[in-house]
Amino acid sequence: MGDTEVADAIARSPQFQQDARSASITTSAWSRTATDERQALREAYRRDLLRGKVVQAADRRASVSDDEVKAAYTAQHESAAITWVRFNPFMFRDAATATDAEAEEYMKARGEEIRKKYEDEKVTRWTHRRR
Repeated sequence: MGDTEVADAIARSPQFQQDARSASITTSAWSRTATDERQALREAYRRDLLRGKVVQAADRRASVSDDEVKAAYTAQHESAAITWVRFNPFMFRDAATATDAEAEEYMKARGEEIRKKYEDEKVTRWTHRRR
C-alpha cells in the first residue's frame, strides 16, 4: 500500500475536506492534528485500504457452482448416525420360558397386528439402497 494511495484516501475523507465538492485536504484541519495522531491516522487508513482490497480480491475469486453448494449442504445436513448392537439369539435360549402353546396363543391373539407390522416394515427391513 503506497503512501500516495493512503494520502489520497485521507484527502477524500470528509473531515479533512474544505467542502463536500472538494477533494483537496485543508491545511488547517491537517495541521491541527498532532504528529503522532497523523501517523496513527495514516496507519489506520492503510489497514482499512488493505482490508478492502483483500475483501475485493476474495469476492472476485470466490465463485461457487450450484452443485458445490448442494454438495456442501448435503454433507452438513443429510446424514444419519446409526448405533446398533447385534445379539446372538442363542445367548437367550435358556432364558426363554414360553412354551409352544403359549407362543401359539400369543400369535392367535395378536396375529393381525404382527402381520400388519411385518408388511409395513418389509420393504425397509429386507431391501438395501446404495447411494
